[in-house]
Amino acid sequence: MDQQTSPIELENDYCEYIVFIPPKKEASWFVRYPFWGFFGHAKFQLFEEGIIISGERVASGCLFFIMKSLVVSAVLILLLTKAIAPMWCFLLGGMGMFAMQTLQRTPGEITLPFASLEVNVGSDFFCSENEEYREIKVTATIFDRKVKQKIRFESHTQAKEFYRDLLQRKNSEDLSSVDKKHLALLADINVNNQKRINTVKRNSRILIRIKMFVAVCILIAFVLQILFSYIQQRISENEKAAVYFLNYLVNAQLVFKNSGCCDQNNNGSGEYGFLQELAGVVEVRGRNQYMDPPFIDENSFENDLLEFNGYYYCCYLPGDEKAISFSEIAVAKSDEHVIESQESYFIIYAWPTINKGTGRKAFAINQEGEFVYTREHQYSGEYSVPLANAAFHKDAFDSGNVKGILAKSSRGLDGNEWLPGR
Repeated sequence: MDQQTSPIELENDYCEYIVFIPPKKEASWFVRYPFWGFFGHAKFQLFEEGIIISGERVASGCLFFIMKSLVVSAVLILLLTKAIAPMWCFLLGGMGMFAMQTLQRTPGEITLPFASLEVNVGSDFFCSENEEYREIKVTATIFDRKVKQKIRFESHTQAKEFYRDLLQRKNSEDLSSVDKKHLALLADINVNNQKRINTVKRNSRILIRIKMFVAVCILIAFVLQILFSYIQQRISENEKAAVYFLNYLVNAQLVFKNSGCCDQNNNGSGEYGFLQELAGVVEVRGRNQYMDPPFIDENSFENDLLEFNGYYYCCYLPGDEKAISFSEIAVAKSDEHVIESQESYFIIYAWPTINKGTGRKAFAINQEGEFVYTREHQYSGEYSVPLANAAFHKDAFDSGNVKGILAKSSRGLDGNEWLPGR
């Protein structure tokens, strides 16, 4: 006799039912699958020892939770960094969650002995012929875990047949007509068959886990690649915008000076201005009027710093002994030699709001349009502002007052390597 023959096939005494197992909805958006993950249409096979349930089930575990958390985290990072449009973020998140649900759904099988089952029906279950009475409440207890589940049949008649057949098999103890050798053979085949089934299930679980691991790695790599690509693209665009904007600010300074918008000593030769003056945020020095029309949007300032496309900007003008920024203008002297220096010198720095997040390079440009940048630097955000002489050469004659030569292909006074060009 073939050792692979199922004991159910030997008995040829089993009943088969196709049922529907509805999931439990805790809320409109949260669904649970308490019946060992089984849901939807399943096959119930009743034989002497119990019920074999087979169908599609939802696997659970920490791995799926981690996978879903990674998808949600990736979408949140994309949204917060604004690396891609929100529509694409939600589309990517939806695709990731759909992939997780697809991985969770696997074919499954479980055997429930009759001793672990309790079936409850209403008092009018057998009396009524109403097709609405198609559900039976089943309570199964396995390893101290009690699960209650409604099972829906195709018709009321099928539900009654299942209930009668289940009670008959559960309460039947008459085995006198069964040959003992036949029982021994069934038991031996059952042991061998169970070993084969366990091996197949174990191999199937290993294969599923390998597939899950590969799918997770591909998904993580896909998300990280998209995130990295868009962040790099955004950084590149921000740096190009910073170069363009610095050149615009130099031209704005020239117009501001040559038009005499600020002429504190009334000698007909105007002075350069702070960025706040060019934006019309404050009154121009020496005059009780605001710049109109302004060169810069007045809403672009944050804590005395100009912010534009992921970069902060700060302008320094010569002071009495050292250069001053706008935050120091209230205590700065306005002697004649200071005003004359402000007619000839300024420097503007630009650095990323988040270093290596919104930009990699820091830039500097002076009144001559000389442009330098550094890749490796410590400037990031509003509390890490370059000093006035950061990009000047160590041999500059008065770098503290933004006079002298810039560091080009050499280390500046801030210790960073500054390079010429754009």
